[in-house]
Amino acid sequence: MALGPLNDYRFFVEIPKASAMSDDDSEVEITKEKKAKDKDKKDKKAKKGKKRKQSSSSSSSSSSSSSSSSSSSSSSSSSAKKKKKDKKDKKDKKDKKEKKKEEKPKKEAKSKKEKKEEKRAKKLEKAAKRQEKKEKKRLKEEAERQKQLEEEAKMKAQLEAIEQEKQREREAKEEKKRKEREKLAAIKAELDKAEKERQAKEAEREKAREQGRGSTMTIRNGAPVAPSGTGDVEVDSQVSGSSSSSWFHVILGKVRTSLTRASSPESDSDDDDLRPGRAGSHETGNCNPCVLIASRVGCVRGDSCSYCHLPHPEKMKVPHRPRKQTRDKYRLAIHKVIRDHEDSVQKAHDELQEMARRSPFLRNLLHGILNAMAAPAKQLSESRITTNAEGAVLRTPGPQPKRKIL
Repeated sequence: MALGPLNDYRFFVEIPKASAMSDDDSEVEITKEKKAKDKDKKDKKAKKGKKRKQSSSSSSSSSSSSSSSSSSSSSSSSSAKKKKKDKKDKKDKKDKKEKKKEEKPKKEAKSKKEKKEEKRAKKLEKAAKRQEKKEKKRLKEEAERQKQLEEEAKMKAQLEAIEQEKQREREAKEEKKRKEREKLAAIKAELDKAEKERQAKEAEREKAREQGRGSTMTIRNGAPVAPSGTGDVEVDSQVSGSSSSSWFHVILGKVRTSLTRASSPESDSDDDDLRPGRAGSHETGNCNPCVLIASRVGCVRGDSCSYCHLPHPEKMKVPHRPRKQTRDKYRLAIHKVIRDHEDSVQKAHDELQEMARRSPFLRNLLHGILNAMAAPAKQLSESRITTNAEGAVLRTPGPQPKRKIL
């Protein structure tokens, strides 16, 4: 079957304006266009099927007409009536179908509106749920942040408390050190004061001795005689009173003064206060042992030393041996003290005593260094002669000459 002209109604579809049409109307029209196109396709297929049937029926009728032309004439009238009825029935069915199809788009449009509304409602619900989730998440994050801030504040407070405690401990330690320094300074001041008083008393006694000796000393038979106040002690007549034997008179005066100090009770009390090896302080363990007395050189200051000369074996024990770097530092410190105070032996002795008091290992190290420095110490000791309280000449410090073995 040939197609109709171009002005056929099926090829023209009115396109509504976008401004005047709503979304629902446009969708309905689009569905109508689709349905019209589907109808055209179905009509074409139906027409093609009818043509095929007519061709087949015509071929069969031609064959049957040739065989039985007589019988067909009677039945042709009845078949034509049936065909007409069939055509009418088909047309009625088509009309009904078309009406139903026209009614269906309206229902479909309504259902689409409902679906759209449902979709919109679902979208709104989903959006609300998302918003709720976001709100919950935000609240959780805020709660976590608040907790973190509280924990950080607690940690800061704890750290500040720890820092304050450390600061207090440091201040307490510094206060203790300051008090110890003040005590040490007070002790040093007292010791210096006592030393000055002792030196002043010694100078006064020496002056009194020289004055008494110059006024009362006489020579009998070419030999000096002791003054009347100090006892009748004669000197050997072989020793003259010349300048070459003046050292003998010095020793003799020292022996006499020691005897007078031993006999007088006042001098005993003064000597007990100044003597380094007092029994009371040594027994209680409060004494400070002399560093030089235990060395090979010995203490040059003798009885005038303000430190204890009694043995202290328990204080000579070293708990541990420090590393080489520390030992080298100790040696340098000792040599520096000796070098800085070459002129004043007393200051060097005091500083070495303080160093030895702090470290027992340094005390032992001092003995070794002083033993190694025995030669200059011996020269210094030979220039001084000391006596004990009984008047006997003490042993010269330093190494002694070897005795001949018989």
